[in-house]
Amino acid sequence: MDLGLANATAVVVDGSRGTGLAASRCLASDGARVALVGRTQARIDSAVADLTEHGSPDAVGFAVDIGDAAEVDKVFAAMCARCNGELNVLINTVGPGAPGGLEDLTDDQWRAAVEDGAMGMLRRVPVVAFLASGATPTSANVKVNVDGGCDFT
Repeated sequence: MDLGLANATAVVVDGSRGTGLAASRCLASDGARVALVGRTQARIDSAVADLTEHGSPDAVGFAVDIGDAAEVDKVFAAMCARCNGELNVLINTVGPGAPGGLEDLTDDQWRAAVEDGAMGMLRRVPVVAFLASGATPTSANVKVNVDGGCDFT
């Protein structure tokens, strides 16, 4: 499938496993330059090698705690420098980590879910807005949030 994203710059948050890795592979097989953000360096390194095999010409990964706004800013600044301020695709697959239904979760688990999912996405919005308003026009500008809670597209 041709998504029209050859050489596009894509960032996938929590992209080293599960839904994020599947999305990353689709982008890589279309020739996008994929950057992964995740918590575990070993998992990220494995996923970056996988994406290179799937066709990403410049796959890279960053280990970061997305709950730490300063770390998120630092990583996105590094990605901005690496891609000359151009960002075509941002996919966020971070969601609530606690299993269970609405009635099963405690208040603390709900707070953690909002912090990791919704707040994690909101921390990236100013950075994405900055990149999207850069002087270089892009052929695609897509933001996808896959966490089941809050969807900013």
